[in-house]
Amino acid sequence: MLLVIGHARGSDALKADGMVVMQHTPKLSNDLTNLAKKYEYVYNALNSLVQATVWGAVIGEVAAITLAMASNHGLAIPGLSAGDDLEQAA
Repeated sequence: MLLVIGHARGSDALKADGMVVMQHTPKLSNDLTNLAKKYEYVYNALNSLVQATVWGAVIGEVAAITLAMASNHGLAIPGLSAGDDLEQAA
């Protein structure tokens, strides 16, 4: 999501943030899995979080796809688009 917003805004900082998250996610996931195997309360917390955020993850992915496609087609997204405004295009 950070990469998509960074691209839409033309923000190198947001794109860099997205890359940091992507680079560290596999190790973080591994470390959290190991903690969950060792501590039941961590497992329970992570299990609840994952179940509660399944819909959030789906909505987030759909939003990322929609934002990327809108940006690719030059559609202005208020506060996100670095391109021309829809009103200017008319």
